[in-house]
Amino acid sequence: MVTATMTKHAIHDRAERLAFIAEYVGVGTIQYRFPSEQSEYAEYCITSTGVLIVRNIDSNSIITAYCPNMNKAVAIFRKNGWTDVPYTLKEKVDRNYKLAKKMGFI
Repeated sequence: MVTATMTKHAIHDRAERLAFIAEYVGVGTIQYRFPSEQSEYAEYCITSTGVLIVRNIDSNSIITAYCPNMNKAVAIFRKNGWTDVPYTLKEKVDRNYKLAKKMGFI
């Protein structure tokens, strides 16, 4: 089992969303890593279940995690030289986003 530290933001502001992901979606394993456009100290990690984890590179801690919509997923992949989201993730991203929205996490 891999463990990670979490920022105060993740623990206090995003606890319910993280619990939703753990219970209904599953965190999965990190499949793709891309630099964040928001900070040079952060990276986007996209997991096998289609979850987007924002991680602080310096402290190796999770800032937040969420179920991205397809537009966000496509933008991340295209910005990093891909033509599209890998086929194996498309259905997962779409399903997770719809579930998160239905349950009030979007």
